[in-house]
Amino acid sequence: MFAFFFFLQNMKEKLSVEFFRGLPILVMGDLMLDTFCVGKVNRQSPEFDIPVLDFDQQFYSLGGAANVSRNLKSLKGRPITLGFNGNDAANKRILEIFEDYGMERTYLKTSVDRITTEKIRFFNDKLPLLRMDKETNIPMGKDEIKKLERNLRLIFKREPISFAILQDYNKGFFTKESIDLITYFLRTHKIPFAVDPKKDNFWDWFNPTIFKPNLKEISEALGYNVLPNKRELDKSARIIFEKIYAENILITLGENGIYYNDRKKSGIIPANKFNIQDVSGAGDTVISTAAMAYCCNFNLEQIAYLSNLAAGLVCQLPYVQPLPLDELSNCLSNIRH
Repeated sequence: MFAFFFFLQNMKEKLSVEFFRGLPILVMGDLMLDTFCVGKVNRQSPEFDIPVLDFDQQFYSLGGAANVSRNLKSLKGRPITLGFNGNDAANKRILEIFEDYGMERTYLKTSVDRITTEKIRFFNDKLPLLRMDKETNIPMGKDEIKKLERNLRLIFKREPISFAILQDYNKGFFTKESIDLITYFLRTHKIPFAVDPKKDNFWDWFNPTIFKPNLKEISEALGYNVLPNKRELDKSARIIFEKIYAENILITLGENGIYYNDRKKSGIIPANKFNIQDVSGAGDTVISTAAMAYCCNFNLEQIAYLSNLAAGLVCQLPYVQPLPLDELSNCLSNIRH
């Protein structure tokens, strides 16, 4: 315990998140809308013996890659977001939220071939009851690939990108062809990038700066249950290094914290003992924080520590919410003192 406390003190002395302000980060991937229907359960339905939710309120939040952008904005960065959605009410709501928060929406495009992914969550006060999804998992077609290429050219002509986050939720934005096109542009412009992979495209990436799966995704990709200990995770990391030539690996472990490996040093940062209310969106917070910390020249151990801390803080909040930079900064100050 004393050794870990010393580690925290030493880590904090080296960290400052004030340089996060204004960092231009490109975000690409599957954009979503999170809808929350909140009420009270006071009785069971006589028809099906299921709870009846007496409706109280409904509100909306950004999900998927859009939530990564919202996290970056909350951490005082400047997200530039590229993605495709349907021409529908859910996408209109996403555009409104982007405008409300003063976020760039020039590169949010619509497609006639898809509907906007919407996750509708029902809550008994703060307790989740049910989630209903509306989505079309259509791989990006030829017209969308052409539109993607045009927008990439515009972005790299107009925007001073420091880093890119590629957020995959297997909703169709990332295919072998789109991955090859995007990474070609990133390599050509020498832009470091982080990947949050999903099962379908897990091994299609090449040479990401940061590769950030979670433990479940690692287990699915490797075909066996990976245990959250350093020996097992080091073994898994070696396979990833060999197959996709990742520079750095972060693996989120839920209640067990976060694993990091930069080829020279690896370890596990334990989870923080916060009062957890909702883990939804925590992975988006991790990759957003990691990207900004990388831009500030933090080493991977520092990046893992800071990202783990940010995820713990955001999980204290109900529903899907971003973490304000001031809250992260204040927590770091409290750890030091």
